[in-house]
Amino acid sequence: MSRNYSISQEAKQSRYVLTIVILSLLVVGLGVKVIIDSVQKTELKEVVVVKSNDLSNAYFQLDSIGAELTLRIEEIQSLGGRVDSLLVAREELEQEKEAIRNGAAIEISSLKARVAGYTKLLYRKDREIVRLKKANQVLLSENTGLKTEKVALERSIEELNTESEELKEKVFIASQLSIENVSVKGVSKKGKETSYIKASKSKGLRISFDVLENPVADADNKEILLRILNENGKALFDVSRGGGSFMHQERELFYTLKKTLKYEKRTKRIGFAYQQKEPYTKGLYTVEAYTEGYLMGKGNFRVR
Repeated sequence: MSRNYSISQEAKQSRYVLTIVILSLLVVGLGVKVIIDSVQKTELKEVVVVKSNDLSNAYFQLDSIGAELTLRIEEIQSLGGRVDSLLVAREELEQEKEAIRNGAAIEISSLKARVAGYTKLLYRKDREIVRLKKANQVLLSENTGLKTEKVALERSIEELNTESEELKEKVFIASQLSIENVSVKGVSKKGKETSYIKASKSKGLRISFDVLENPVADADNKEILLRILNENGKALFDVSRGGGSFMHQERELFYTLKKTLKYEKRTKRIGFAYQQKEPYTKGLYTVEAYTEGYLMGKGNFRVR
């Protein structure tokens, strides 16, 4: 009996030891699992942090590239270049930024590749801007040269026009007719012509003068306008007796009589006869002759 008891005690001890070993193994296993889980969680957190940092960096890179794209678009447009591809690229870039903000699943490697692609696009556009600036500089130089030539041509034309106008003015002045030997006679009530003009006895006037020869003047019909001015400078004027008005140096003047002279490039005398209803007033009178808007000459006579 003593032996059986001893065997039973050993068996119990063996089971106890085995239980302890198993429990120890379980504890060790659980510890290992906890350690592994902890390591895995740490690694996962590190991966999440790395991915989050990568996304943030990519977002800021995209934002910076977007600003640069806008600057390139504005500059290329100002230089007259095409910006279609840049506008498409900027739209795609904004969509990618929106996806990052919304937390969409994005491959970091793919995103980095697109950032690199946008960077290359900016580089290509910088070279295009340099080319456009050179082209515009050439155009500017050509335009400046053309403008200079245009200004010089306009100045030459203006000078020619001025010279032409001056020449016309000289020709016009040179071709003007002039008068000499102005003669004014009184006509009595009996129709007798007198050189002594009396206010109380003269019924009318007979005026004559020579239109002098001028080889430069055109040989054609000249309308001669005669003005008789009293001592106060007032023109004797009566429409019913052939009077009228004309413009001279932007002023309207009244004439007393008019007559057409057939001018033939030689001196020719012309005469006028004038009568008025009212008696003549005493004083010094002036006779002026005009044609084609200019004064040919003048003379004086006195009414006593």
